[in-house]
Amino acid sequence: MVGRNEVAKLAGVAPSTVSNVINNTRFVSEDVRKKVLWAIKELGYEPNYVAKSLRSRRTRQIIVFISDLHNTYYADLCDGIIGTLTKQGYTVAVAVISDPSVDYYKEYYSRQVDGIINLSHIFCAEDLFQKFLDHKVAMVNCRSFDEVGSVSINYLGAVSEIVDKLIARGRKRIGFINGGTMESLGADSRYYGLKAYLEQKGRHFDGNLLINGNNRYSNMVEYGYESMMQLLQRAPDLDGVFCINDMIAFGAWSYIDEIGKKVPEDISICGCDNIFFSDFVGRKLSTIAIDKVDFGVRCAKLLLAQLNGDSELASSMRQDVFAELIDRGSV
Repeated sequence: MVGRNEVAKLAGVAPSTVSNVINNTRFVSEDVRKKVLWAIKELGYEPNYVAKSLRSRRTRQIIVFISDLHNTYYADLCDGIIGTLTKQGYTVAVAVISDPSVDYYKEYYSRQVDGIINLSHIFCAEDLFQKFLDHKVAMVNCRSFDEVGSVSINYLGAVSEIVDKLIARGRKRIGFINGGTMESLGADSRYYGLKAYLEQKGRHFDGNLLINGNNRYSNMVEYGYESMMQLLQRAPDLDGVFCINDMIAFGAWSYIDEIGKKVPEDISICGCDNIFFSDFVGRKLSTIAIDKVDFGVRCAKLLLAQLNGDSELASSMRQDVFAELIDRGSV
């Protein structure tokens, strides 16, 4: 069986250099890296990751939690994460977590992953979070209100613009459709920002016009359709709605069309995430956007900083990404 020493001999380098190339643990010049990779291919060398993980107590496995497999928003986020981590020799798995009654974190604690990036609204219990840290598992966005190990989105500027447009159009009855439970909103700056800015403009937000999800729907478009129906049953004079993602917004818009009302003439509507078909001809949806790939890269780099012991970056408190309003005329 071909081993690391044979690869080193053929490439004309030290065995430790071969390890550094395979594991991305230290800087190696591009010329030397190419020689090592050529020797690996020439000899058919296959690193024994199982043996390595037993020695190092590292599996090089990262898990990413998302809320919905059907929402293309997560595909862009995962592009940034997977692209960054695989270059460093990690394997990334994606898991859908949507039921708050299930302890997903406990399950993956027993699987001995090296790190977890949470893109869902389900957070880790405090006692289990400490166990992860004690076992040197890197964690990003795994606790609500976390000041370390988090990349968060600040929606306030974009939400303020939305409220200004709603007020300019004379809207008075504004609804909010949330995809998860009330607990999942946490300190979500979309919801609390909308309430606060409406109050500043003299518009009271009616709590009866908040629709929360209950995990009954796997299809967010269907959920948006049903939620819009509920809102108009509660408030026939509703003239504006903010949806926590674009999938929900398209479902809500479908119901608005079905009952003969028009967007934005009768009802203003705004989504969030700027997924690729939010700019379709015929239904140009105003939405809130971030650079999703960059957000994923930031999460991955923060995770790597913890794994590599980069204390300066790992302790850089929370990173904020600022969202912007993409105005396509539906508000």
